[in-house]
Amino acid sequence: MTVDISQISRLFKSIHPFCKMDDLGVDLIAGQFSSKTYTGGEIIYEAGAGSTYLYIIMSGCVGFERWNEHHDRKEIQGDLESGSFFGFEMWDEYQPRLVKATAIENTTLLQIGWEKLDELCES
Repeated sequence: MTVDISQISRLFKSIHPFCKMDDLGVDLIAGQFSSKTYTGGEIIYEAGAGSTYLYIIMSGCVGFERWNEHHDRKEIQGDLESGSFFGFEMWDEYQPRLVKATAIENTTLLQIGWEKLDELCES
């Protein structure tokens, strides 16, 4: 799925904190995100992987799971749908992810790297 800035801006205007911004600010931030589409069942990242991106779900659904404290079974952590954020549990690219994220169905994600996000937050 090809995503243009106007589609990203429309989505952002419906979610916090972007809904509090003016159109120019939303468009500026929207232009910093890239998109990637995953097929149902495709792993977005594994638990223990490095924390590289903040994600916003453009369309589809993402499920999360992790191993319990005894590492003998996986626990479902929940699902997120369009407009939801994830990946910010570790705002540090050197910290490992706590959960595994998987596309439940065909899913398009918007993503931004931590370095670029830090630059936006400072400006």
